[in-house]
Order: sequence, then structure tokens, then C-alpha cells
Amino acid sequence: MKCLKCGSLLQAEEDSVICPQCASRWPVVRGIPRFFQQPSHYWGEIDRRSAAEFLASARSGSWSEAGRARFSDPDMINGIFNLQRASWLALLGLSPDACALDVGCGYGAITHSLALSVKEVCAIDAIPERIELAQERLRQEQIDNVTLVQASATDLPFFENSFDLVVLNGILEWVGEWNLEGSPRDVQVKFLSTVRRLLKDDGVAVIGIENRLNLGTLLGGIDHSGIPYTNIVPRWLATRMLRRSSAAHYRTVLNLKKEYRTYTYSARGYRKLLAEAGYGESAVYWAAPSYNEPSQLVPLEARSLIREVSLGALEHPGRPRATSWRHKAKRMFACSPLFRWVLPDFVIVASKRPARRNALEVHLDELCYRNSPVRPPEGRRMAFASFTRPFIQKSVLWPCGPRPACPPFIIKVNPRPHPAADQSVLADFTNLTRLDRRLRENTSVSFCVPKPIGSFTNGKSVYAVESSARGIKISNLIRKPGYTRNVERLKRDFSGILAGVVEMTQTLQGLENISPVDPAWYTPPEEIKQDAGLAEALEKMRYLRKDAQPLPPFWVQHGDLSVENIFWDADGGRIEVIDWGEIAAGLPPLYDVFMLIFSAALIDPSSETSSVRAPLANWQVSFSDTFLSSQGIAPVIRELLHGVCRQLEVNSDLTPALLLEFLVIRTHYHRARGETEMERTFLHLLRLSLNRSLKSGASSGTL
Repeated sequence: MKCLKCGSLLQAEEDSVICPQCASRWPVVRGIPRFFQQPSHYWGEIDRRSAAEFLASARSGSWSEAGRARFSDPDMINGIFNLQRASWLALLGLSPDACALDVGCGYGAITHSLALSVKEVCAIDAIPERIELAQERLRQEQIDNVTLVQASATDLPFFENSFDLVVLNGILEWVGEWNLEGSPRDVQVKFLSTVRRLLKDDGVAVIGIENRLNLGTLLGGIDHSGIPYTNIVPRWLATRMLRRSSAAHYRTVLNLKKEYRTYTYSARGYRKLLAEAGYGESAVYWAAPSYNEPSQLVPLEARSLIREVSLGALEHPGRPRATSWRHKAKRMFACSPLFRWVLPDFVIVASKRPARRNALEVHLDELCYRNSPVRPPEGRRMAFASFTRPFIQKSVLWPCGPRPACPPFIIKVNPRPHPAADQSVLADFTNLTRLDRRLRENTSVSFCVPKPIGSFTNGKSVYAVESSARGIKISNLIRKPGYTRNVERLKRDFSGILAGVVEMTQTLQGLENISPVDPAWYTPPEEIKQDAGLAEALEKMRYLRKDAQPLPPFWVQHGDLSVENIFWDADGGRIEVIDWGEIAAGLPPLYDVFMLIFSAALIDPSSETSSVRAPLANWQVSFSDTFLSSQGIAPVIRELLHGVCRQLEVNSDLTPALLLEFLVIRTHYHRARGETEMERTFLHLLRLSLNRSLKSGASSGTL
């Protein structure tokens, strides 16, 4: 660290850091150097009293339990606990000895993720309650490669050429508020120039920020000023609007002048800003659903992929949707060229120098392009989109440029060591390799898997490369509006798909040394145990009853056979199944079949509505229409299930009991992964099924 006054190297003592040249001194409190000391200053998502209480609870027990007990808001849970807030790490290909700086670390989620991925991290925040909570978090997680500093983002105590990565997540838009000397744009350029100097020659800055023209604020959403529309009007008018407003700010008190200083820009504006600050090149990604939860990162140049992702979000059963004219209008707008101009959030990767070549590209050249006729044109780099989900440990990189054609492969990445060795990218790749070998010995089956290409490590990150799947992703096929209105088509499509699933299931039973499912997942969830009536009903009806002698058979199955993981080649009558990281032994019969049908989220036309349903209601309606109804699409699904039972030699009378086992295991599955929303969904569906049985007086084996 360097002296903020004369720029000399600081020396550390037990209770302070000292400049030997100018004798400046800053205190070290609780092991944290304190360069920013304004006791009245506070900034955060919660008020100062709540932040202090959170910190005290974390120190007296478990930081994680303290956070989950205090916060129920999904945004806060994600912001504090989701390590995939740093999902962009998979794109960067940092060197094994990389050093990163997290500016404005808050409660430490991104810092935590970085610490598990790179050699060394420095994290700063100006607010003592936040930096000390991050310290307690890291201490309890036994992470010792992080240096914490209380400092202002606009006055960074570090030397030039110190970092391979600087993270500015939700920071750039605010620096004009924190430094009132000069125009906000000039402050931002100066700040970005400073960050550029901190980077090593091969370093990158990652910026998470909103689009000035984002659709939410165009429709009246709150801007950083605390009032609507100030981001889209001329800056001078925004200042007048702010001065006329008496609304309290949602995070903190803005500057006393009430001057509008929280500037954001369009993608083109950010590129110009970064070029003015001296960066060699920049890549702008649409971050969906937000830059604080970048589960999907799509380069703005990949227009067809932006369209596909936006349509997928509209039709996903976990999102509110309706058949109203508004929903149809959203679909039309998502398909229009205008949509990419009003995307909500960006993640921007800015390189200090042009044509930065990272370790990922070097490995791919050797692995994928060495004998391939398709290579990136000279001077043009391969662009990737990144896909993941909150709270999981894997990202999938999808090549999406440059043209002509991209090589047909995808890359799976564990950007940090995976806590469960049997669920890592390497385990997925090993399973895929074994299956590919078996299928090459038996070419008559109507299902296939991607071709394993190779794997490599880069520092703490693990990469596995496989061929991209062929055919149409089933989710894209069945989630089009009105799909279930053509019952004959539904029956024809699923007959072909399930034929491939049957052959897949039969093939899997010959695999050896497959890790078993956690036996604890067979037990009823605690919420069911606490209800004596439901617990008794479950025990009477389930497949795995305590009095079952001998124990019923269990199978090796894919484990996560959702419609997103199956591609359908209707002409060839084949399915291609991806993502083999969840394969497990000891799953009840038909588990994969139930997962496929459930994830399809089929809703009978009679249940369609013009109003918007909450995600849980969508899943409930779909589950009832598919498995519990006696009319509409349910008889078709029941007929298909009976056909599968005949082919797999399962007594069709057992399907209700096997469905209950599926719901029990999926509840535990999502609980173990921290996916709270889906855990609650499956628990609700389990209750729904049991209550329905109790009301109808169903006997064992029926719902």
C-alpha cells in the first residue's frame, strides 16, 4: 500500500500504518487499516442500526445463520450468499498467481468468491460495519488470502501495476457522489484512469452497472437519484427534478447541493468513457437478470442469442407469465432489434491493453483448433456467453462469435474448487466419457451424448470441453404459446422423446462405480414430519415404506433430466442428453421421467389465464394439470407413463408412490444446493399431493 499524501511505500505496525517519508499515519483497528475515517458517513442497503446488529450476531455465532435469520428478501439473500455473483470469472482466464482488488466489497460475497479462485485478494469498503462483517465472514470460512482495507473508492492506497483484476460492481455510477470536484463524467474518467494504472499490463477491470436507457426506468422505475426518469432526461433537467423532489433517498443522503451526479450511459457511451480513460478494448455483456446476479452473460453482438435468452425468460415456468396481450407484446418486443438497446444491466470487461490473450484462449487453441478447419480470423477473438444459476458451482461457456461458423463445442467451468468432488466439472466429464465409450459400442440406441473433447486446469479453475448438442432444445420446442392446445402433437413429440429416455435408462443400468444418492434424501422433510397426518399418509403411500420387504429396486439415473438438458432430433428420432454431473445410483424408478415431465411445465388450455401468476402458482397449476387431473392433458401424460412402465417393466400402479418419492428427493436436492425457491416449490407440491389423497380417502398406491 502507498501513502495517500506523498505516494511512498507504507510500513505496517501493530496498531497503525506509517509513511516513513512524510510521517503520515493511519490507524489499524481490528486488523484493518482505516484510511477513510468519517464516523457520520454511512452507505448501504439496510440502515446503520440493522447493519450493526447483523455484525454483532455474526460475531456471536455463525455469520451465515445470522444473515439467513435476519434477511428474507431474495435480493439480500442473493447479495450476501451467492458466490456466483462473480460468474464472470469463468470468462477471464486469469493466471494461477492472479491478484484481485474488489472495490466496495460490501458484505463480501464477491470477495469470498474471488478468494476461492485467485491467489490473493484485496478488498476495500468505506463503511466499517460492512468491511468488518466481511472480515468475520472470511475468518469463519477459514479464508486467509484476503487483505481488508477501509478506504474510499475515490482515494485508493495502492501502487500502479499491482492487480490482475479490479472489480467495480455497482461502483462507477456513484463516484460522482463521492467526489464533488468537477463534473460527474470527469470524476468517472479520472477514477477509471486510476483503476487502469493499478492494473498490470495484462490486467482487466470488470464493471457491473445499469444501462442508462434500460426498460425498467423508461417505464418509471426508480433511478439512483431516488426518483424516476432522471437517468433518461438531460443532466441539467435531472438536477432540477432532484431539487424539486422531497422524497427520501432509498439508500443514503445524496450531496447537499442536490445536483444530479449518478451518471449512467448506454453501451456505446460506456465504450467511449473507457476509451477516454485509456483502456485498450472493452467487451459489453447483457447481465441477466442483473449485474448483481449475472446468471447469464451474453455479448451484445450476439443478437440471436439475446433474442433466445429473452424469450426463454418470458416462457420459463418459474417466472410470472400470462396469455394476455401484454405478454404477447413482450414477446414481440423481445424479438425486435430495439430490445438490445434497452437491456437493463451490463457487465463490462475492460482490458488495459488491446488484444489481451488469456489462458483460456491459449488452452482452447491447443485443444479445439489445432486440427479444426474452423479457426477465429486473425485479429478477431472468440466471444463467449456464460450461463449459470445462483448458488451453484458451475458455469457453461458458449462460443458465439466471430463469424464464419463457430466450432461446435461448449466449455464447462468450475471457477473455484468444487466442495463435492462427485458433482464437479471433472466428474461430469468422466461420466460423459464413460457413456460415450459405451454408446460407441452400441450404435442402435436412439439416444446419444455430446463428444468429450478434453479437460484442463488453470490455477484453481477446472475446464471441460465437449461438443455442442445437436437438435432442438426441448424447452424451446414445448414452451411456445399454445403448445398444449394440439394434444396430438404433444403426444407425438413426447412419445418420441420418452422412447429415447427409456433406452437411456436401460443403458445407464450397466454403469458401475456410480456415486449413490445421499440416503438422508429418502427421509421425509422435517416440515412433513411435524404434521402427523401428512407424515402418516406419506408412510402409507410411498414406494420406500419402512415395512417393505424385500427393499424395492432402485436405479442409476441422470438425476437432473430437465427439458433444458435434452435436445430432440425429430427427423432422426434421437435425443441428445447433456449435463451428466448429477448422475447417481439409488434413485427410485421413473425419477428421470418425472423430472422431464415436471420441468416441461405443461399447462392445460383450460387453465390458461390472462392474469399474471406467481412462480409457485405456475408450478402448482402445471403439476395439477399434468399429474393430478382427470381431464385435459393429464390422460395423455398418464397414457405415456403407462407406456414407459411397460417398456421398463415397472408396475404402473406404483406411479403415484414413485411420484411421491420424486417430490421428497427433489425437496432435499434443492435444499442441499441452497435453492430456496425451488425447495419451497417441491415441499408445497408434496403437501398438495398428500392433502389431496387425504381428502379423497385414497388408499396406498394412489393419489
